[in-house]
Amino acid sequence: MAKYGITQAELLELERELAVRRRSLAEPIRQACELMDRYGIELDELIDAEATAQGPKITHRHPDPTRSETWDGQGPQPEWLRRALLVEGLRPADLRVTASEDA
Repeated sequence: MAKYGITQAELLELERELAVRRRSLAEPIRQACELMDRYGIELDELIDAEATAQGPKITHRHPDPTRSETWDGQGPQPEWLRRALLVEGLRPADLRVTASEDA
């Protein structure tokens, strides 16, 4: 066993897997570079676009009227919101508080 808890055979297998992965990506990377050159796109522009594509900062919340809990509209609806929607006939927009109202 080597110093880092991996055998020489395991290391060789990982290196083989890495080489296969690199070969499989070579053509898609070449094509992406060609398209970037064709359209004059710089790598920094792609990085900026990735950050923008992650979506805007959440600017609203849905507060629970009976407790201090909130839901930002992301992920599954909490039980208190589902109950309000079903039992009380409310919509998520009925409970929304925007950033300007929250200030």
